Amino acid sequence: MRSALASERIDRARAVARDAGVDYVLLGLPENLYYFSGFRTMLYSRQTFVCIPACTAVDPVLIAPTVDRRLINEGIWTECFIEDIRFWGPEGSADVYPSHVAALSELITEGASVGIDGIRYDWASGLAADLKPAGGFVPISGAIDATRMKKDDTEIARIREANELAFEVLDEFVPRMIRDSESITEVELASEIERHVRNRGADGFACPVLVSHGDKMMAPHSPPLPRPIGPGIPTRVVLDCTIDGYTSDIIRTYILGDAPRELQQREDAFLRAQSQCFAVLRPGVSGRDLLETVRGVYEEEGVLSLWGRNIGHGLGLTIHEPPRIAGGDETILQSGTVLAVEPVLAGIEGMGTYAQCDCCVITDDGCEVFTPHDQGLYRL
Repeated sequence: MRSALASERIDRARAVARDAGVDYVLLGLPENLYYFSGFRTMLYSRQTFVCIPACTAVDPVLIAPTVDRRLINEGIWTECFIEDIRFWGPEGSADVYPSHVAALSELITEGASVGIDGIRYDWASGLAADLKPAGGFVPISGAIDATRMKKDDTEIARIREANELAFEVLDEFVPRMIRDSESITEVELASEIERHVRNRGADGFACPVLVSHGDKMMAPHSPPLPRPIGPGIPTRVVLDCTIDGYTSDIIRTYILGDAPRELQQREDAFLRAQSQCFAVLRPGVSGRDLLETVRGVYEEEGVLSLWGRNIGHGLGLTIHEPPRIAGGDETILQSGTVLAVEPVLAGIEGMGTYAQCDCCVITDDGCEVFTPHDQGLYRL
């Protein structure tokens, strides 16, 4: 039997279907499969869907390949709360459909209309040709994402735990690794971080561990490479580990020796802007309010030209969830929204950008920051 929380999630998907004027919602993105069914898998190369009808008299269905049968039936990793599960595969047995299309064709009749999330184009094209929905497929990713924006207590607890774990590793383990190793490369440090985080209880990563040294920091999402980490030049580490699928987003910067004066100026301005964001965050604050807050700080600090009008983004089952607080964003924030706050400043040639990221949840009367956020550079 589904819990009240699981039923509430299904009801939200049904509401999206009705608002979009479609008969069914068909979800295939990993985060939506997990959120709306409780089923989580490592293998998303085979067609797996949650099919939720707008009509409350018809139960939702999980369509899954037989390779995941034991994972689902035995709850090896997570417990699926969808009761009607239909498997497909090549076995040829009576209880297995020959294809995902055969399973779906019993649910979605030729005259029905279907809303979809970001299903792979080739999957969607094949389904449209085989199922022939009356109105084609209607994109509803934005509306589905919005249903996941307000986090419940369990989700917030998982995100908090993931961020606390990431911070502990970045605050204790990483400084020791950089300081005590005579010669360590970006990729060696990333590998050690991943091993350490896994051993401490992380079950995965929303994105790979990122380590960038020196001018390579100018590329925000650059991967770790076999480049040695040396003194006098900063190194940035991004750690997005997950607990039960919910992610952290912590960025910290380290330097062996003294930091250049220009980098210290950026550090002071950034920390003031980030702290001001946390001070004003509460229900009813808009993205524009945050952008104006940061603009005011950076104008006073004389670094406005170094800022790209970006503050941060939502966080949850993926590293980048709505809202995105940037540009002309007008989002009105609500209690239960989790944000990664990172008003990045452009860097100095050879030194990269100045970036630090800390996450918070908006509460009824303010916000709770998950990790200490006023440290700045780690001077080792």
